[in-house]
Amino acid sequence: MAPGQPTPTDTLEHLLQLWRASKHPRLAELIAAFARAHESREALAWRDSDKLGAAEWTAALAEVDLLDLGALLSVLGKGTAGVVANRISLLAQLEPDPRIADALHALIEARAWTSTGARKVWTRTTSLLAALADPRTRALVDTYAHEGAAGDSRDFAVWMHERLQKLAPKLPEPGPLDAETDALIERLLAGLAGPARSSAGDSLPELLAHSLARPDDLDARLVLADALIELGDARGEFIQVQIARESAPKDRKLAAREKQLLADHRDRFLGPLEPIVRKGSLEFARGFVSACELTDNVYAHLLESVLADEALGNIRSASGPLAFLLAPKLANLRHARVHEREFPSTEPLLRCDRPLPFESLAFALPRGSDPALFDDCTCLPKLRRLALRGNNALLQAVLSRALVARVPELVLEDVTTTLPRLLRAGLERNDKPGMVGLRKGEVGIHGWALALDV
Repeated sequence: MAPGQPTPTDTLEHLLQLWRASKHPRLAELIAAFARAHESREALAWRDSDKLGAAEWTAALAEVDLLDLGALLSVLGKGTAGVVANRISLLAQLEPDPRIADALHALIEARAWTSTGARKVWTRTTSLLAALADPRTRALVDTYAHEGAAGDSRDFAVWMHERLQKLAPKLPEPGPLDAETDALIERLLAGLAGPARSSAGDSLPELLAHSLARPDDLDARLVLADALIELGDARGEFIQVQIARESAPKDRKLAAREKQLLADHRDRFLGPLEPIVRKGSLEFARGFVSACELTDNVYAHLLESVLADEALGNIRSASGPLAFLLAPKLANLRHARVHEREFPSTEPLLRCDRPLPFESLAFALPRGSDPALFDDCTCLPKLRRLALRGNNALLQAVLSRALVARVPELVLEDVTTTLPRLLRAGLERNDKPGMVGLRKGEVGIHGWALALDV
């Protein structure tokens, strides 16, 4: 570093002073990005750790470098409600920092504890958010009021709504940025945006986009792995290990290394998917998520950041809201299940303006569905398996429609024992050979295919 040139810590302290004066969101975003770009190796390990206990986290906070605070905050919620509440009390003793607000926002979005005994977490969270007075918190308050309470108990939702509404008047509008600060932001952002390049000269985003758009292209994925290893990214080794396991699935050393890499780096490997996926549903292939199920509560702004992720191109199987499953980046999605039991209309799905890659599709029929939408559906040319759920009248109404008639395999889910009679009538109208069997809440229709053994 040249004499007189500010250190990264000096720059970050200056940015924090500017943010405390203006509370401007652009400064908040720059602070998080700048600090993360200069984190230590120890901080990178914190981000991927599930093993940082209460005492270790507290000790780390007491000595944390200012640049590394964001990494420690990324695991704020990994602990019991009591542990997390104590951590929030410690954070309240620090100088105001937008990264603390980011971590508290993430806690509210996840809402891991909703019992009455855990309310001290949320009391301390909202109190600290009031003290931080970050204008970005207003968006969280508005989101919870309109869509955030889904999945919460009524008592908790009412209580949390009241807490957040009391917080809203304490949140200021951001102050203006002068020309000098605006220029500083642009200069620092430009420095952070320069893409890493491999020795071959390809930028990492270019390699990622090329490989993830072609998940079956082994050579492209290995080129990406080499570039990542060259840049010190553990995902490069993870890609190589998973590819090696494809030809040696019983190799214990490879299996152990794969497990260790996931244990150390899973959250980072997930990227923007991390806060909205059920961890038990995850499968990885060739270094990236290949199957996942989204949580029931997916905030719109979190989903928006996910939909632009090139890594979606590696996903073959997914369960989630329709807005996710229809994302253009999911160009290789073969098996899709729509989360909502009652989404407003099947029209966006059955009248999509582009061909969808689904080979199997499962969804619930919304009340008042128009069976005619199942006729002349041209956006599902590869569909081989269709699983439907809904009331008996709706299911019966769609049986004779063109889309249902042409799929080789049909499964009806969550049906009642009175349905087989209705289905037989539908089968006769469709002139389809076969029979109906009921087992574990599913009806398989033989004659489309052996959907179920009976």
